[in-house]
Amino acid sequence: LVNAQVHSDNMDYHFDVRSIINTSDSATQPINIMIPDLVNTKIDLLQKYLGAVFSNVTGYATGQLQIVGTGRNLDYIGDLQLKNGSLHVNYTQCTYKIPAATVHLRADRIDFGSFQIQDTLGNKAEISRGVLYHHSFRDMRYDFALNTNKLLLLNTNIADNNQFYGTMIGGATVRLSGPQEDLQMYIKGEPTDSSNIFIPTTTSRESADADFIVWKVYGKEMKPQKAPGAEENFTVTLDVTANNYANVYLIIDPLTKDIIKANGHGNLHIVVGTNTNMNMRGKYEIDRGNYNFSFQSFIRKPFVFKEGSNNYIQWTGDPYNADINIQAVYEAENVQFGDLGVSDNVIPNGDKLKTYQGPVWVVANLSDKLMHPAITFEIQLPPNSQMRNDFGISYLLDTRIGGDPNELNKQVAFLLVFNSFGPLTIGGNALTANEAVGGIFFNSISGFISSALSNQFSNIFQRVFKDKSIRVNFNTSLYNGIPIQESIDRTYDRTNMNLSVIKSFLNERLTFTVGSALDFGLTAQQAQYAAVQFLPNITAEWKITENGRVVLTFFYRDSYNYLNVGNHTTNSSGTSISYRRDFDRLDEFFKKKKKADSTAVEEKP
Repeated sequence: LVNAQVHSDNMDYHFDVRSIINTSDSATQPINIMIPDLVNTKIDLLQKYLGAVFSNVTGYATGQLQIVGTGRNLDYIGDLQLKNGSLHVNYTQCTYKIPAATVHLRADRIDFGSFQIQDTLGNKAEISRGVLYHHSFRDMRYDFALNTNKLLLLNTNIADNNQFYGTMIGGATVRLSGPQEDLQMYIKGEPTDSSNIFIPTTTSRESADADFIVWKVYGKEMKPQKAPGAEENFTVTLDVTANNYANVYLIIDPLTKDIIKANGHGNLHIVVGTNTNMNMRGKYEIDRGNYNFSFQSFIRKPFVFKEGSNNYIQWTGDPYNADINIQAVYEAENVQFGDLGVSDNVIPNGDKLKTYQGPVWVVANLSDKLMHPAITFEIQLPPNSQMRNDFGISYLLDTRIGGDPNELNKQVAFLLVFNSFGPLTIGGNALTANEAVGGIFFNSISGFISSALSNQFSNIFQRVFKDKSIRVNFNTSLYNGIPIQESIDRTYDRTNMNLSVIKSFLNERLTFTVGSALDFGLTAQQAQYAAVQFLPNITAEWKITENGRVVLTFFYRDSYNYLNVGNHTTNSSGTSISYRRDFDRLDEFFKKKKKADSTAVEEKP
């Protein structure tokens, strides 16, 4: 029989302990520890047991506690007063304060009763039920219920979940139930204050940093703490009634910042778990919104959704396989029809058209699948335009331009990028919006316009030089021109525009690429730091082998060097030899192809 007494008067740990440990009598409980005077003692040790769901569990407890039983089967019995408590919900990334609560500890459970919590914005909610069942803090099972008229319910960013994230403030009922190895969280809510939900639909094709950091899906990429011997599954079900308090952002391209911003109404049902794929169902009716189109990261044009056009996004399971129907309008100002170069005798009222200068609408229609939208365009005059019903205008826009997808796409590109029409051309095969730019598929207006201009430049060069083999590439990149050690804000403040012409000879064995880049600052600081830089680029490639795997390259190029204060232009020249090979699996790269059997097989008569 061992008797012991402990007195602790340390900061945050004020208690007296009296213990009796009987190792000889198996009929009685061998361990009996009494803590009659627990005063303002930290409860941080609970973090060890609640870490799968909650983190940063803090607070101070005052009361009485008794611990009785055997080594692995201890019962915790007592009543405690909790104050200045706080905890962080791992999935929603919300931190709540617990000003005060009465906690009843019994042999098989901890009953928190009902108490009030407060979010970081000062909003409050009532915990109507809070029971944690356990056996010596093993085999834990939760039974919690929350009700609120206004509370911070979601506070995640793209580093927490790459399928949906954001901030939601609303009224809700929340239920957390089930064993820890198969925990279920159910949230039914409706926004009651400004809320923003972001849904990334893809990753950018360009390699660069973006403001939208890569999100991690809770339960797929996160590594939650696991109870020994238990394979945990955490499933979250959300029933959200969307209203005009919430803005939904569909991130089409995080680098170019092609983003659909929608404000509307609907019911969304979302299920996501550690061992289940995300499932999303519901129809979101868009009342108003816009598509922030960005051409190659430096020209930004807002497309405003047409109200009353049945704009919507509908999910039927796979969040990336949503159906969309969106009609949006960009208004180009002070456009002159004279830029089309149309003669008076070709278009009715041609002389009148030449004098017109005013707004022109580019109407974008996005339909089919969210990840693979069908993009079509129309060119119209605004409804209040006096020339809208003019026969010459209708013939020009609907027949001469609208009747030829190639011409339509070219004029759309000119209106978006240059805010004017381009010279009208005649002829061309009828292609769809995607086919008209070289058969490449695009999931954003930015990609469509970029390749449309590259295709247009290629056509111009081919007509001038009467050579169909000439190709033209046009692209830009955006970057930060201040050395890392001198800049904390890594915003994009310089752009590089590159135009190159490609011509092949000798059955494409010899290829020349001649081009130039213009590098200039987008801010006053960068414009003063370095003027516009003209950067020529010349490359010659010779395919040594007929299959093109071994290539000899000669090059000369200039590039912008923001680390050099005196001369910002750095040139380089040289030669290289490379080996190229396509393979589907890594092991194919090291295997030699089997030679075909040259032995002839005689056919039987």
